[in-house]
Amino acid sequence: MKRKTINLEKFLELYEPFMEIGGWCKEKHERKHDLYDYFRKIESISIESRKGLVDLIDGNHSFTVFKVPRLQRGKLFSLRGKWILMCGYGASRGGRYLKVFKLRSKPNAQLFERMAKLRDYCQREEYYEEMEDYYKELKVERLRKKEPVRSRIYILALISQYSPIKATCKECNLETTFSGYWSYRTKTRRHHVDQYQCQSCGELSYSEEDQKGIPVACIKACKCGGQLRRDKNIFCPGCGYRKRKNNKAETFTSISQAELDILETKHESVLEDD
Repeated sequence: MKRKTINLEKFLELYEPFMEIGGWCKEKHERKHDLYDYFRKIESISIESRKGLVDLIDGNHSFTVFKVPRLQRGKLFSLRGKWILMCGYGASRGGRYLKVFKLRSKPNAQLFERMAKLRDYCQREEYYEEMEDYYKELKVERLRKKEPVRSRIYILALISQYSPIKATCKECNLETTFSGYWSYRTKTRRHHVDQYQCQSCGELSYSEEDQKGIPVACIKACKCGGQLRRDKNIFCPGCGYRKRKNNKAETFTSISQAELDILETKHESVLEDD
């Protein structure tokens, strides 16, 4: 089983003898083998980088130690707020392969002094603070550019069973599926079942009531006594979020195709406070 964190002292014990030999020879290859063999015993993240992280090291076999910013994205997402060791592991077209190892904790002052003496150590401890400031500025800038999201009107009669709306209420976090209708076939005929919402309590139900015209309300009332309709703006059945004055009972329970076409013009338009 691989270890989850790398021992920085053990790494330096293998790294220093490997890098002290300038040219490639048999002994340097053997020392590289010892170093890479140790790498294979530790859990790591492999990254191919062309810009960004690759700029933190000077080349192949150079390394750095830093704390991952709390808003870091990409492959280092799981290491947010953790101290890591990152080294060059090979070249790629236009970039470099990087190996990232998790450290158990922040290295002590003696280890930082030891690493500072190495030619191929890239001091990047300030990377955390720099990126924290960058992400904060980026967040502020995005909030400035982000336009307020305006709620829209969604009417049950015009929601397809093949494109249901799965909504999570912003107020009570209740997740609700508005499917509009569903259909099924038996040996005798095809059944078309419409979905309705009580305009009082918000409960959703299905009905196959047969009426003249296009049904937009049930003749039978909800258990709470409210009217079940499908021609009104949908709202949260838990807390009533998005409910408007227009969510009320009406005297008619069916409409014509022309009236449905008029209703369709309202569907997905901006929801105003009425």
